[in-house]
Amino acid sequence: MKESNNLKKLHSEISTCDDALAEMENLLKGFQNSLGDVSSEIRHLQEQSLEMKIKLRNRKACEAELRKFIDAVALPPDLIQNICDAEITETYLEYLLMVNNKMECFKDAETQKTEAFKDVQPELDKLRNKVDDPPCGSVWTTNRRAPTL
Repeated sequence: MKESNNLKKLHSEISTCDDALAEMENLLKGFQNSLGDVSSEIRHLQEQSLEMKIKLRNRKACEAELRKFIDAVALPPDLIQNICDAEITETYLEYLLMVNNKMECFKDAETQKTEAFKDVQPELDKLRNKVDDPPCGSVWTTNRRAPTL
C-alpha cells in the first residue's frame, strides 16, 4: 500500500510532466510556425528588393540614354541667340558646327517621328534660314567655309 501511494504520486507527477511537455511542444510548434512565416516574409522581401534593384538599374540606363538624346537634339537658348545675333567669327563657326551636329541627329527617320523633332524643327528651320542669309555687310573672318546646314 505504501508503494501504491508512491505509485499514485509518481503517476500524478508523470501526468503533470506530460502535460507540461505537451504544452511546451505546442509552444515550440507555434514558434516554429512563426519562424516559417518570418522566413517566408524575408524571402518575399528579398524578391521584392531584387525586382526593385532591376527596375532601378533599367531606369538609370533609360535615363542615361534619354539624357544623351536630349543633349543631342536640344537647342539651348544661348545657342539660338548666338547664331542669330553674334558676329561672324571663329566662335560663330563653332556655334554653326553645334547646330549642324544637332541637325545630323534629326536626319534619322526614327528621330523624325519623335515629339522632340516636332518641337525643335521650327527653330532649326529658322536657324538654317538665318545661316543661309547672313546679315548684310557681314564678312567671314576666316578662309573656312561655314558648315552646310
